Amino acid sequence: MGLLALVLFSLFFWMLLFGFLIALDQEWDDADEYGHYDDEAYSYAHEFIKTSESGGSCNTALIPLYGFLATTPNNGYEAEYGSGTNSKTLLRAIEDAERDESIAAIVLEVDSWGGMNVADEEVERALKRALKPTVALIRASGVSAAYFAATGADKIFASRDSEVGGIGVSASYIENVSANEQSGYTFRNLSVGALKEAGNPDKELTAGEREMILRNAQDLYDTFVETVAHNRGLPEDDVRALADGGTMMGARAFENGLIDEIGGFYEVKEYLQGRLGQPVTWCDYEIAPVSSY
Repeated sequence: MGLLALVLFSLFFWMLLFGFLIALDQEWDDADEYGHYDDEAYSYAHEFIKTSESGGSCNTALIPLYGFLATTPNNGYEAEYGSGTNSKTLLRAIEDAERDESIAAIVLEVDSWGGMNVADEEVERALKRALKPTVALIRASGVSAAYFAATGADKIFASRDSEVGGIGVSASYIENVSANEQSGYTFRNLSVGALKEAGNPDKELTAGEREMILRNAQDLYDTFVETVAHNRGLPEDDVRALADGGTMMGARAFENGLIDEIGGFYEVKEYLQGRLGQPVTWCDYEIAPVSSY
């Protein structure tokens, strides 16, 4: 019995070891180009549902940037701006399409009034890093942070009636001091650091706080202008002249170099078919909105 138990234990041990090696090999298959396994990237690789327009194979990833663009899900902006898209999932979708051998091109479908700084940069950089052809298709709106993100694509398409641009930065908010006083509320500042409560709507803004907030907004504005100028191949002074925070319709955006082509899905298809030398079939990436996580 002792010999039999030893044999069984040995078989069990080798089966476990074999299973571990298979699992390890699969992990390395999912590693990045440097051979480093990325837990975070792997866990986000299956957050999208991919469906083909034809019900069969597809070769062009159609990735949606809808609504408010945030850095992460559940960031606290849903109540004010409604559901939207988070850049972390968007860049994972772009990376997923980039790794997928069946995908030949990537289209970012934009319908957004903007969102957060950093979120726009993450999407813009993900598009620029992609080796496959990339297109940003602006539908009803590609404004502010959404336009910033779109400039990372090789080409930007928009309808003549799309709302485009909105190059500017806002840090405005509603101050509640008068309403609080009428309700009998008193703000007690117990913070350490002269600027720690800057932007707190329950207190009046000091001159120093206002200066800091506008300084930060100016830095973001300068980055926005510089990024658009670089990505669109435009003189920075020309972009700065357009960057009054306002939007323009697609036809005017085309005249000013903010987009490359007037068009929608059909025109993007024609462009990509010419570039790829093959028919284009959409592969829709369905991404859960921010507020549903």
